[in-house]
Amino acid sequence: MPNLFLYRNSLPYLLAGFSVFAYCCVRAILLDITTDESYTVMYYASDTWNEVLTNIQKPSANNHILNSILVKLSSYLFGFKVFAIRIPSLCALILYITFSYKLSKLIVQRKTLVFLSFCILISNPYLLEMFSLARGYGLSLAFLVTSIYYLLKYLHNSNKTVNLVLALFLLLLAVYSSFIIINVWLAFAGFLFIFQVFVVKTGLFKTLGIYLAFSIILTLIIWEPVRVNIAHNEFYYGGVLGIVFDSIYDLFMCLDYDNVMGSNYFAFMPGIFFSIFFISIFSIFNSVRYKYINNNMHINLFAITIILFIVLASIGTQFTLLGTPVAKARTALFLFPLMLLNLMALVSCYFQADVTKAKSNLIIVQIFSGLCLIFIFHDISSWQITHSPYWRYNAENKKIIRFIQSSASKLGYRQNQFQSASTSRLERVLPYYAKYYSEFKFFKYQILPNIDNKPLYYILYDDSDKQIDSLKQVLTPIQSFSISHITVYIDSSALPTLK
Repeated sequence: MPNLFLYRNSLPYLLAGFSVFAYCCVRAILLDITTDESYTVMYYASDTWNEVLTNIQKPSANNHILNSILVKLSSYLFGFKVFAIRIPSLCALILYITFSYKLSKLIVQRKTLVFLSFCILISNPYLLEMFSLARGYGLSLAFLVTSIYYLLKYLHNSNKTVNLVLALFLLLLAVYSSFIIINVWLAFAGFLFIFQVFVVKTGLFKTLGIYLAFSIILTLIIWEPVRVNIAHNEFYYGGVLGIVFDSIYDLFMCLDYDNVMGSNYFAFMPGIFFSIFFISIFSIFNSVRYKYINNNMHINLFAITIILFIVLASIGTQFTLLGTPVAKARTALFLFPLMLLNLMALVSCYFQADVTKAKSNLIIVQIFSGLCLIFIFHDISSWQITHSPYWRYNAENKKIIRFIQSSASKLGYRQNQFQSASTSRLERVLPYYAKYYSEFKFFKYQILPNIDNKPLYYILYDDSDKQIDSLKQVLTPIQSFSISHITVYIDSSALPTLK
């Protein structure tokens, strides 16, 4: 009977987790490769190990090193087909789902709210997108939430040093997956110092010694790729308007997947989370002042709020003093789980503080539940399996190539008797398909504006560009692809010369 009761309690979590995993698997199977993924395969995962680890020949922040390592290892068994290169990210999703569940139970504890907390951590489609593509962001998110779980376990029982070792090791893997997580690494140092000095007041040198040891290891493995990328100005992606507009508002615009709710979502949600963050800061100051940090609920809130505060301060300081672009869109995505954990910790802390006040508890439960349901409804209604909004122009790669091949065949051409030209958005995608898919291996292509031989077909994106617009005027459109916003044109003047 106890096992049956345990299974019945776990069933909703298993169903939710399986639904999320199945959704990402379907996307990983159906979505065409994106430009950034093809860059990873063509320039790193299929190159030498030295290039994967150092970027020495082809410097680029696009090389998320741990992801490239895992894709390369995966290729020995499964090759470089689209689904195969996404297997490491799908494995990371299992880790993310598992420790989202563990964190929800650890932080919230009240059974009626644990499931809602778990669902908001795993349901957002923009976050899930990173687990259905071969990028390092999904890996970094999985290792980040797992690291935070073990950090909190260590804080609850500082005698178990193994939890701190695990937390730092997993965070090291998160940084190796995406260098933007270095801000969390710095935040861990600041938080551990504050916690040891002002809260427990013991074990400072042991804790900082472990942190220093892992910092040396991290420095050794990322030094060369970071040095090379800085020397070639490759860390250019990011915002220039500051944290509020680029890291927060822009992030919520991305979280509103495919603009489902429009301006209402990113107009109100950042304000809600800023309010939660400021209330959390006020609460921990009071906790320190009146020495309330004597239970796990207060420790959870203290840890997550301080880490989030130092992360934002780190990003802001680098932007102000060094002119470093702030984290934006997918590079700022790691802030979202931290903000959700901050919300969960604050609610749990206040709920525990007012345990004797049934009316106050009821209000807290209703507000939190309502907010979670809004998130979950928004997220699930945004799920789709047709494209990635950021890489929308890659949504119909294979469909476009097959259409061109079919059209040319009807005109009497074999695959190697004509050429196509495309804009730079497909610069890395076309060689990927030509190399790894036998049906496309004779597909000949050129990238605008570098044209050697006169192309028969042009693959042009439906945006405004003076050079492209003038080119379109002398071409004949023959097929539009609505999802990717791409139109295929034919140059009728090329027909006599190519036949």
